Amino acid sequence: MIRMIGAVARAVWNGPFFIGKLTRPVSLGDVAMKLLETTWRSVILLAVVVGGIAAAAVVWESRPPPPSLPDQIAGTATLGSPDCDAALPLHVALKNNSQERVGSVSFKVAAYEPGRTTNLAVSGSDMFVTDVIIPATKTLSMCWQGPLLNEERAFAGLRFVVTVTDAQATKLAP
Repeated sequence: MIRMIGAVARAVWNGPFFIGKLTRPVSLGDVAMKLLETTWRSVILLAVVVGGIAAAAVVWESRPPPPSLPDQIAGTATLGSPDCDAALPLHVALKNNSQERVGSVSFKVAAYEPGRTTNLAVSGSDMFVTDVIIPATKTLSMCWQGPLLNEERAFAGLRFVVTVTDAQATKLAP
């Protein structure tokens, strides 16, 4: 199989103008055929180079783009943390899964009753922003007031979901 591939490659490389080494006496026709042979090989080499570049470009463009910075920040929100008091009962943890230092994170906190899909948080009151620097691969834990709810009720028993909406990298040291 390898010999057959080598024979085909040699046949294409030599092309229709192959005359081998020139021997004396050299005629004008021999020189013309040698020029055609060299031109053929130049065209084949150019086609291989262009094909290789095109193949590399296709492979480069087909790779998935890296995830955006907000997609690399995972957030959780829970009640009942011993670090939080009644004024700031919601414990929010933002995990920076990127290799960049994050300087600002905007996130939403949704509140759900167990087994329900309706967000009980009042629109607009569920948006939060922190400018605390989060080093790469580290977690920021803070206590927040939490969103206002559509109905009068306590946070107890609700399930909270954090969605990171924006994040900005920073060069500043923490």
